[in-house]
Formats: sequence, C-alpha cells, structure tokens
Amino acid sequence: PVHTELCPNPRGVALIVTPWNMPIQMVLNPLIDALAAGNVVIIKMSERSVASTQLFTQLLTSGKYIDTNAIRVINGGVSESTELLKQRFDVMMYTGGGTVGKIVAQAAARHLTPVLLELGGKNPVFVTKHAHIPSAALRIAWGKFTGNAGQMCICPDYVVVEECVKEEFASELCKAVDQMYPVSTYSNYNGGGDNCD
Repeated sequence: PVHTELCPNPRGVALIVTPWNMPIQMVLNPLIDALAAGNVVIIKMSERSVASTQLFTQLLTSGKYIDTNAIRVINGGVSESTELLKQRFDVMMYTGGGTVGKIVAQAAARHLTPVLLELGGKNPVFVTKHAHIPSAALRIAWGKFTGNAGQMCICPDYVVVEECVKEEFASELCKAVDQMYPVSTYSNYNGGGDNCD
C-alpha cells in the first residue's frame, strides 16, 4: 500500500523556475505548495510563454489575490535568469530540460540549497504479445495526446513493440487516434494504418 503525507515545512525563500510548455499548471502547483508550507516565493516564468507570463505577473503582483509580501515575479530571459541564480535561496524548484537543470543545480550547490529538479526525459512504452493490443494502443494514445499535446514530461515518447504484434499495434494505434480525434482521419491518410509508425 502507498501512504502519502503532506507535512508543511517552511524553508524561507523559494525560487520557482517554470517551463514554457505548461505555464499555468507549472506555476500554480509549486506555488500553492510553497505558500501552503509557509514560504515566500520568487517565480521566474519562461520568457517563451509571453501571454501567460504577463497575465500571472498582473494577477500575482496586483495585491488583489495574494499578499505581495509573499510573492515576487521576475520576468526576462537568460541574463535575468543568470542574475537570479546568483542569489541565495532556501529552496529551489526547476522544471524543464537537463541542460538548464544542470545550471540550476550548480547554482543551488554553491549555497548548499536544496533543489527539486523535474527534468524531461524519454519515456518508452513496451508492448509485447501478452498485451491486449487494442487497450494498449488506446492507453498509449491517450497518454501521449492528452498530456498537453505530448509535451508533458511523463508522456510516452516512443513505443517498443514485439515484432509479432507490430502490425496489429500500428493499426490499433491509428484507430485509437481516430477515436480520440475523429476529424484527424489519421488511418485514412496512411492506408488504413498499414504504414503507421
């Protein structure tokens, strides 16, 4: 059995650096956790999610929804991020790729700051002859296409299929995509799923 427990443990000043691909969820989830634990927060959103960054800057710094003493939003690109990472924090949270993750980890190490890194990865899915192929195809399609158009770090990135079920799986995967997105008619564009890879 799994046991989950939430223990508020304020650390002080929390830095949250968020990615471009899920700007709302990846700001709110760690922000709520950090504030609920009793921390003050500095948020650095991606400069690539311009509209979301502008909206959150307005909402979070207006004083209308949250005490402005509890949160600061830093906007900008690489130079602003570089300067921000020179500062000392009590905890750091970063979601994104491994290259920047290493930079954040190095910055945290300079001050022995605890750091939470959520780095993207490659997530294989294995399908063997023992699987129920229609269910596997539907679940893999759901996992890939409903996770922010496949840009979520836990989405399947590739499928390793046992040779003896490869054709059946390809056909079922195309059917699953058509079922999820009827206007795509993906199967029709590639010969009924014969060449789906």
